[in-house]
Amino acid sequence: MYSTDITLVCIPKLKVKGPLLALTQLQACIKQAGFVSSAYDFNIWFYNKTIDTDLNYIWKVLDNTLITDKIENIKYDYIKFWNIFFDEIVQKDNPKILGISAFSSWSYPGIDIIVEQVKKKYPSIKILIGGPAVRDAPPDKSSYGLSNNKDYFLNLIDKKLIDDYICGDAEESIVEYLKGNRNYPGINNFNPDPIVDQEAIPTPNYDDIDMTVYKDPHYFIRGSRGCVRKCAFCNVPLIWKKFAWRGGEHIADEIIDLYEKHNVKKFYLIDSLTNGNQKEFMNLMRWISQYKKLTKAKFSIGGQFIMREKKQVPDNMFKLMKDAGYSEPTIGIESGSEKVRKELGKYFSNESVEYHLEEMNKVGLKMIPLFFVGFPTETDYDFQQSVDILDLFAKYPEVVRVIHMDHPMHVIEGTPVAMDHARFGILNLTNSFMWESKHSDYKKRIERFFIFLDRAIHLNLYKRPTVSDKAYTMINDYKTHSNLDKGVLQIMDGW
Repeated sequence: MYSTDITLVCIPKLKVKGPLLALTQLQACIKQAGFVSSAYDFNIWFYNKTIDTDLNYIWKVLDNTLITDKIENIKYDYIKFWNIFFDEIVQKDNPKILGISAFSSWSYPGIDIIVEQVKKKYPSIKILIGGPAVRDAPPDKSSYGLSNNKDYFLNLIDKKLIDDYICGDAEESIVEYLKGNRNYPGINNFNPDPIVDQEAIPTPNYDDIDMTVYKDPHYFIRGSRGCVRKCAFCNVPLIWKKFAWRGGEHIADEIIDLYEKHNVKKFYLIDSLTNGNQKEFMNLMRWISQYKKLTKAKFSIGGQFIMREKKQVPDNMFKLMKDAGYSEPTIGIESGSEKVRKELGKYFSNESVEYHLEEMNKVGLKMIPLFFVGFPTETDYDFQQSVDILDLFAKYPEVVRVIHMDHPMHVIEGTPVAMDHARFGILNLTNSFMWESKHSDYKKRIERFFIFLDRAIHLNLYKRPTVSDKAYTMINDYKTHSNLDKGVLQIMDGW
C-alpha cells in the first residue's frame, strides 16, 4: 500500500489567514531531500467547521478555550472533529509519521487530545513534535499549568504519547530525522545548531495547501531570523541568539517565484522585523518595485517594521516601499512615553513617530501601530502620554486606520523582564498577567487597557471586539476586585 513518509499538521489556536510557514517550508525541505510528505492545516479546517456553529466563540480574540484546560468543555467536539479530519488523511496518505507543530504552549491542550487519539486509533503511526515551543528555556510561561516547556515534551515521551521531538529550526534536522539520524543536534535533545546559510533553504512549497479555504489568504515567507533589538518584553533573542538574514534579491526571487506560480495577492514576511538589515531591506524594495514596473504585477507585502530616528532613515525609503507594495507595515510604538520606550528597549522619539506619519502620508502608505499598557515602570503620567499620543495618530486617518492592542503587559518567560524582576521592579508574580510593580497591579492595568482603547474608539482608531458570556475577558477578572472605577465599568458595559 502507498505510504507517505511524513504528514505535517498545524493545530489551533492560530490566525486563519494562511498555513504556518512551518508546513510549507518544511514541505519544501523534505521533498527536496527525496522523501514523500503531505501537509494539512487543522486550524483552518476546524475553524471553517465551527465558525457558523455554537462553537464560534472559541475563535474570538479574547477567548482562551482552545489554549487552556478549558478545552475540556469542548473535548467531545474537539475529538470528533479531529478524528474526522485525521481519518481522511490516513485513508489518503497512510503516513508513517505525524509531525505536529507546537507553535507555543497554547498548543499543549490540543496536543494532549490529539496524541492520545492517534496512539489509540493508529498505534503504528509515529508522532514527531517540533516548533517554537520545543525548547529548553521556554518561550512563554504556559497558562496550561507548566512553567517549563522541556518537562512537557519529556513527559509525553515517558508516557509513550509521542515518539520524538525536534528542538530549534527544523529545516535541516527534519531531513536528518527522516534519514534515521537520531543523533543530530536538536533531535530528542535541546541543543540545536543554528542554520548558518539562510539562503540554502528552498522556497516554501504550497502545492498541498488549498488556499481557497482562507477568507483572506496570505502566503508567508521569512527573510530573517532573530532581531537587532533586545526589547525587555520580547523573547525573540532567547529563540535566536543572533540576527541572521537573507539578501534582498534572494527574498525578491522567492516572492516572484511564488507570485508567478500561484498568482499570489498577499505576501507576509513573518520576520521579527523586515528592516532589521536596512541595506537588504532597501534592496528588496528596489527589486520588487522594478519587477512590478516591468510586469504590472499587483500584490501586497506585509510585515513588522522597526521605527528609527529621521537621520537613520534611508533616502527614498517610503517611495520605494509604496512602489513595492509594502503599503501597511506593522510598527511597534508600544507607548506614548519616550521614557518607557527607552526603558523597554526602543530608542526613537515622538518626533520620529510624527516624521514617519508625515512621510507615509505623502506617498500613500498606511501603518498599523502596536501598543500595550502597563510596562512595570509605566507611571500614571507615562500612561497619560500614551493616551495623548493617540491624537497624533488621529491626525493622519489616511495612514492609520486602526491601532492594535490585545491585552495589557504580560510577563513572558525568557524575556529580560521575566529574568530580572529586580531591575524592572516586578513583585508577587502569580502568572504572566497577574503581578505587581510600584506603579501598577493587574486591576490598574485592566483599567488602563479599557481607558486607552475607549479613547482610541472615540478617535475612530479602534474597533471594539465582540465578546460573549463564554469568552474569557478581563472584564470578569476586573469585577472580582473591590473599589472598582465607575468610569471603567461604564466603558466595559459598552463591550
